[in-house]
Amino acid sequence: LPEPYRTWLSWFPLTQIFELARYGQFESATLTYVDFPYLIGTNLFLLFIGLLALKAVRRSVHL
Repeated sequence: LPEPYRTWLSWFPLTQIFELARYGQFESATLTYVDFPYLIGTNLFLLFIGLLALKAVRRSVHL
């Protein structure tokens, strides 16, 4: 991708996850556009938000 779009898309964790999948699939690929601390941080943040949401609605969910 051209440079301005590549920088904008690097803020979305999903594009970096696709880069990791591409690296795992193709031997000649490089990990140039993957930022591991950013990926881990965003995933932990989203996990925390999801656990808080689960705690908030746990009493109203009946199985």
